[in-house]
Amino acid sequence: MGVSGGIAHCVCSASFCRMCHSAAQQLWLNSGAELTAQRERHFQGQGEASARGTAMEGDCLSCIKYLMFIFNFFIFLGGAFLLGVGIWVLVDPTGFREIVAANPLLFTGVYVILAMGGMLFLLGFLGCCGAIRENKCLLLFFFLLILIIFLAELAAAILAFIFREHLTRNYFTKELKTYYQGSNSSDVFTATWNTIMTSFECCGVNGAEDFDQYSLFRRLNPSTVVPEACCRRNLLTNKEECLKDNMPIRNKGCYSAVVDYFETYIYMAGALAIVVLTIELFAMVFAMCGGTTAQLSPEKRNERIVRRAGQLLGPPRLRNACAVTGRDTDFGLRMCASVKYSSRGPALIPRMKTKHRIYYITLFSVVLLGLIATGMFQFWPHSIESSPEWTLDRRSVHDAPLVKLPVSSPIPERGDLSCRMHTCFDVYRCGYNPKNRIKVYIYPLQRFVDEVGVPISSTGLSREYNDLLSAISDSDFYTDDVTRACLFVPSVDVLNQNSLRIRETAQALAMLPRWDKGMNHLLFNMLPGGPPDYNTALDVPRDRALLAGGGFSTWTYRQGYDVSIPVYSPLSAEVDLPEKQPGPRRYFILSSQTAIHREYRTELERLKEENGEALLLLDKCSNLSQGMASARKRCYKGQVYDYPQILQESSFCVVLRGARLGQATLSDVLQAGCVPVIMADSYILPFSEVLDWKRASVVIPEEKLPEMYTILKSIPHRQVEEMQRQARWFWEAYFRSMKAIGLTTLQIINDRIYPYAARTYEEWNNPPVVKWSSVNNPLFLPLIPPRSPGFTAVVLTYDRVESLFRVITEISKVPSLAKLLVVWNNQNKSPPEESLWPKIAVPLRVVRTKENKLSNRFFPFDEIETEAVLAIDDDIIMLTSDELQFGYEVWREFPDRLVGYPGRLHLWDHEMGKWKYESEWTNEVSMVLTGAAFYHKYFNYLYTYKMPGDIKNWVDAHMNCEDIAMNFLVANITGKAPIKVTPRKKFKCPECTAIDGLSLDQTHMVERSECINKFASVFGTMPLKVVEHRADPVLYKDDFPEKLKSFPNIGSL
Repeated sequence: MGVSGGIAHCVCSASFCRMCHSAAQQLWLNSGAELTAQRERHFQGQGEASARGTAMEGDCLSCIKYLMFIFNFFIFLGGAFLLGVGIWVLVDPTGFREIVAANPLLFTGVYVILAMGGMLFLLGFLGCCGAIRENKCLLLFFFLLILIIFLAELAAAILAFIFREHLTRNYFTKELKTYYQGSNSSDVFTATWNTIMTSFECCGVNGAEDFDQYSLFRRLNPSTVVPEACCRRNLLTNKEECLKDNMPIRNKGCYSAVVDYFETYIYMAGALAIVVLTIELFAMVFAMCGGTTAQLSPEKRNERIVRRAGQLLGPPRLRNACAVTGRDTDFGLRMCASVKYSSRGPALIPRMKTKHRIYYITLFSVVLLGLIATGMFQFWPHSIESSPEWTLDRRSVHDAPLVKLPVSSPIPERGDLSCRMHTCFDVYRCGYNPKNRIKVYIYPLQRFVDEVGVPISSTGLSREYNDLLSAISDSDFYTDDVTRACLFVPSVDVLNQNSLRIRETAQALAMLPRWDKGMNHLLFNMLPGGPPDYNTALDVPRDRALLAGGGFSTWTYRQGYDVSIPVYSPLSAEVDLPEKQPGPRRYFILSSQTAIHREYRTELERLKEENGEALLLLDKCSNLSQGMASARKRCYKGQVYDYPQILQESSFCVVLRGARLGQATLSDVLQAGCVPVIMADSYILPFSEVLDWKRASVVIPEEKLPEMYTILKSIPHRQVEEMQRQARWFWEAYFRSMKAIGLTTLQIINDRIYPYAARTYEEWNNPPVVKWSSVNNPLFLPLIPPRSPGFTAVVLTYDRVESLFRVITEISKVPSLAKLLVVWNNQNKSPPEESLWPKIAVPLRVVRTKENKLSNRFFPFDEIETEAVLAIDDDIIMLTSDELQFGYEVWREFPDRLVGYPGRLHLWDHEMGKWKYESEWTNEVSMVLTGAAFYHKYFNYLYTYKMPGDIKNWVDAHMNCEDIAMNFLVANITGKAPIKVTPRKKFKCPECTAIDGLSLDQTHMVERSECINKFASVFGTMPLKVVEHRADPVLYKDDFPEKLKSFPNIGSL
């Protein structure tokens, strides 16, 4: 029993382990074992070494146990404290509960505190009890909880990396303008922003300009310029003056303020993150170590005793001891039996412990190396933004180095008109980057002079060009590392050609270090040409350089390479025109340009005589008193008007070409919210590559100037209001400043290089938020819907699979097709397998209906995302892609009409005294067949939910006349006739049999006549309109080569 007790206590404590070793050794010496003294000393030394190792292991485990207990005890206390605070706040009877309930931000914070307190309380409890009790189950739960927290942090880091683009300045600006309300403390978003602006002493994301007319804050508070949180604290006594922008406010944006704040503490935050990560990893390792040794059963404990004895004494002496005294007790019997088993192999050697030790050493090494690498990366000297700010404030023009141009300096070539992005631009310099954004390098400022010291420019660096370069340097496009640059912008100012010496400027460009024949270089020019011819592009030879020009014509503009930009108006920075609500104004047409050709002015004066006060014709003033700025005044018969304020008093403003095509008047007109009437033949409108000018302006050929008043009068009032809104928004977004012009130009080039990450049509042309609270008539549709979204083809089918696949193949060839939706109307048969369907370039969706109804073709399916819908049958295989594309183009001009191909007519039968359906070949049309017709998806909702009477049920019961019902509906709502396009009068299907074709039934014509009479009785009137009209493509019948026609394959009758 002495041996048993000594060895048993060896597992629990190092001191007892030494006693165990001594007692056991003495027992074996007294047993009369026949071993030599040399072997005795050998085993004695081996046993002492093992005992010391066992003691160290026991001390280490004890240290881990108590460290875990102390650490988790503090976590337990912290969790209990947070739980107590949260519960006290919620149940406190003294009134603090009401304060929290009234503020959603505090209310949410209380529950966050409760959740954190509960989690820490549970974590500390599991760690404390599991460590002190050595409970394997509790330690396992503790390990799993730590692992879940660790994985959650890892997932958060991964998500933050994936969605890092959402943390950009533009994203926060959009959110602020959309949801910030001002002083509404009950809104969590608003209250959070107020707290941020007050705490960081900032205003908005970028500054006070974020709270413009487009923001929700200004719409809710039209008389307040900035929120109260933007007012400086020392100005609170003058809060009303601050809110009206009559006193200084905080100009720094919160984005910069927060970034600057966290830059200060970035190293502290990194160190804290490393410490937390280290603690979590060690906690998991310690819990795993403790779990493997905790709560051993007696059998497991005895087995460990035997193994330890074997380590101490060796198998030979242990067998001798068993032979002498080991069988006197039950434990001795078990021990000796174990010895017999162990003598057959190395079972006494602790292989599992060696395996675990190697695993732990490897794990700690990996963790240690990871922490060292993270620390080196975190604390290695670096900065968040290494690019310095490019601005004249840092270096004066006069301090720039002087560069003399030798007379023999090379001159670039004139300019390659055949240049395109794939021929004259090296996209490989841009490469791939996670942000999909080009990098722009600005050359250092230099003063170029000729050999006699005369500068190449009479004005040097203009204020406008300096603003442009500064805006680029402040943007995400800029880099000061020339090796990373994709695009190069010279610091040579060529905005105004009038101030340049053409030859010397070209020589200065050729001397740029990375000129390389202008490859990947961008020049900005707003005033090209000079007297007497005034070319529409910069005359400076520029090799292959891109040109952002302000007066391109169709002859000088390189499509997809150059960028057409507006001519900046200095009045934009000098005059602040408040936005005026759209609607009728004092004048219908206004002309404010002073230097227009006398033939144009003569024609305008004639229009003035014909239309009287509706047209205001202004000119420069000749009777101004000394000191008055003539640029900001306009006159008519001695009456002086303020310019550009007078522009806000007119619905339409004339923008005629002058000596140059590009006119600064266009920017003034847009700022005033006046619809520009542009009359400049061949002029490439600013940013026309991405902007849809049909939504904001009226372009009239110069020869149509005498008809201008009649043309403008034909535009509906609601459309004029929409154009006024769009004109103002164009100015706000793209014309307002040199910064807006420059960054828009770079974004267009960026979209060319990274087309998969390019802005969509909607992002370029739709305002970010709805700026007016008035609700438009739901039937009001834009004059010209956008081209970009295209149309959705809805194919109704039953079981003609082969014909269906042919229709899908033909429709997929139409360029404007956005999506194809198949309405499977057969409930007894499943659609073909996915692998059998034709492979097309647009999404293909199949919708299975619950009942076989013809009305299913007009159901407003969620899959229809475009405004335009093409309803087509599964047997219409004869229409060509040109016919379908032309039909869509016509619908874009008339989105409130039915646009179809074969036309039909309704006639009054005097003999029968009722309406008759007619399908003969006539020139009159009152209906188009919806077997192939374009219409607006809004009519799907009207057909499904607002169809009068029982017409919808009649159609479903008779399986006929759904197209007539749709014609009735659209004509009744709009009061307009459908539009027939192309000469085709019938859907002739040679492959279709009489059984397949419903329209070939003998009773078909009779039923359709009955339908017309039925529908007319339900509507109470005959809404159908009869017209003699057909739309054909230009050059359709002209004797021109087919390749000159936009739609050569129109088909036959």
